[in-house]
Amino acid sequence: YSDQVGNQIAVENFTLIDNGLNTEKINRSLFDAEGTPQQKTVLIEKGVLQTYLLDSYYGHKLGLESNGKSTRMGIFGFGGDPVKTYPSISQTVPEVAPGDSSKEEMFAETKEGFLLRSLMGMHMSDSSSGRFSVTGFGWYIKNGEIQYPVQGINISGFLPELLKNIDLISKEREALLLADSPYIRFALVPVTAKKFDFKTRFGLTLLKIISVLTGKHPMI
Repeated sequence: YSDQVGNQIAVENFTLIDNGLNTEKINRSLFDAEGTPQQKTVLIEKGVLQTYLLDSYYGHKLGLESNGKSTRMGIFGFGGDPVKTYPSISQTVPEVAPGDSSKEEMFAETKEGFLLRSLMGMHMSDSSSGRFSVTGFGWYIKNGEIQYPVQGINISGFLPELLKNIDLISKEREALLLADSPYIRFALVPVTAKKFDFKTRFGLTLLKIISVLTGKHPMI
């Protein structure tokens, strides 16, 4: 996305904000690793790229000011003394703006697809090209109804294409551990998956029923 500021890089109903002022997340602080005050940064507005995540170094290279995205992750990003590591750039609290569809409408209008509960492996994606291949699990949807849980979901693609293949965004937003996001439906994404065995499907379905009755989301 170099030299793409001001260009349409996603569908028009997609807005992405990095909100360092969100006080409800555990990864929030008053300043970044360079002492720059946190701020709310609009990265993509109505599909148009507005700016980048910047620290002092890359801001200077681009002739821009830092927007408070410097971090020190510790040794290899797994802990240790962060002061001994070089600063790098990272998001604070990503927030995707809500859309116009309800969750129920999204499901009802899905002829065949998957509702993803979790994904693994995004950190292994190629950030320079935008190509990714991730795994996860969730539920299979057919004719607008959730059919059964599935495992070994594999999704691969190209991020610039993915952002242009968004066709629905929900009004409702989920408060996740490190971000806030609505449900997003993507079209034309290559996916492979397989069913869980019956015992596992029964257990996951039971947890889903309990979550509906209690209003609490199980960690599955």
